[in-house]
Amino acid sequence: MTTPTGRGFNFLINHYGIDVSTEGYLIPTQSLEEILADKFIALAYRSRRIKPRDLWDIVWIKQQGIKINTELVYNKLQARGKQQDDFLKMLQTQLDRLNNIDEVKIDFNSEMSRFVPAEIKQRTLDNPDYWPYLKGEISQLAQILTSQPPSLKANPFDMNI
Repeated sequence: MTTPTGRGFNFLINHYGIDVSTEGYLIPTQSLEEILADKFIALAYRSRRIKPRDLWDIVWIKQQGIKINTELVYNKLQARGKQQDDFLKMLQTQLDRLNNIDEVKIDFNSEMSRFVPAEIKQRTLDNPDYWPYLKGEISQLAQILTSQPPSLKANPFDMNI
């Protein structure tokens, strides 16, 4: 189920067959498009390190056919009181780190190796062509964000509370 805002609701699933009072509850969920927007914001603003899971999730979501929604990213930034220019500078800093610092790859492979099933690890992390692929996919999506950021002028007739 989705709401007019694009947010979804999923039923809580009881995978264990245990009688629980929460079975059948609706849980609010985000769309993959919204998660992708949040992942790029997280990538830009995590100043201490690039979180490997953000990189993995960005590429996985892209492989699901989800496109980056530039307007959604910038609306989320505006809602968080973040400036476009600041976001773009920080994103570029992180992309430079991703593309030029070997420790980012080492950290990525080390952390993701703990979570990825062996079959997928063999196709991805163990393949020397995977890291350049991952960097290229993330850079390609980032290029969409940086090429023409929307103008986020305040609506003088904003009716939101």
